[in-house]
Amino acid sequence: MGAAIPAVALTSVLLRPLRPLFAHLDPPEARSLIGRVGQVTTPQVTARSGMAALDDGGAGLLLQVRSQPPDEPVRGDRVVLLGYDPADNSYLVISEDRFNV
Repeated sequence: MGAAIPAVALTSVLLRPLRPLFAHLDPPEARSLIGRVGQVTTPQVTARSGMAALDDGGAGLLLQVRSQPPDEPVRGDRVVLLGYDPADNSYLVISEDRFNV
């Protein structure tokens, strides 16, 4: 136990010259989800509520989604993510059928 304190102090001194190497490491940016297709998991998507599942190649994502009338997708419908609202932490979506028209 008595050796731990000097060991920590010595390690700290030896690693200080390496600090600039780690200062420039940035986490990878998250890929945009805009334009991706998800599937509605709630009974209906409205301007105030709704959720959709998105296959991201991993565990998948469950996203808060909103739609504008008259487009109100229902459970099982495929939707396209058009935009992100950071204030509401939700995505604006449109039915895939309407998007392809």
